[in-house]
Amino acid sequence: MKHFVLFTFATLLASCSSLKKGVDYGAFALTAKEQLLISVKAVLTSKLDETNDPIDEVKEYTVGESVKPIIYLTWFELSTPQKYYVKIKWISPNDELFEQNDYLFTAKEPTWYTWHFITLEDKLAPRGNWKIKIYINNELKKDLKFTLK
Repeated sequence: MKHFVLFTFATLLASCSSLKKGVDYGAFALTAKEQLLISVKAVLTSKLDETNDPIDEVKEYTVGESVKPIIYLTWFELSTPQKYYVKIKWISPNDELFEQNDYLFTAKEPTWYTWHFITLEDKLAPRGNWKIKIYINNELKKDLKFTLK
């Protein structure tokens, strides 16, 4: 078991380190129709349970020492097995890109789950209305909003 966990962790590190900022990962050979069929359900949560499911749905976070908004995504109508590139843009209240998460995955089933988060430190995080832009293969699929008080 330890070897599997270590191998998985090493593989994850290798795959994350292969993502380069500013690289267009494209649509990985999907047809326009396949790309159009993809949809996503997005849930903002404060925490995931032991099975990595969201424990609640929130639209507002209160500043403390640190706040960790988590976005839990359920992707539908994926082609399998197929590689996908997910990009999450976290836009601050002053409409500036605060952080971007880039993630590659291979869908093994037509419905697939991913989650992403940022940590907002008390002194650095701007208060107000935030936006989240969710892309798959560089196509915008969903916009979300949350408030940081």
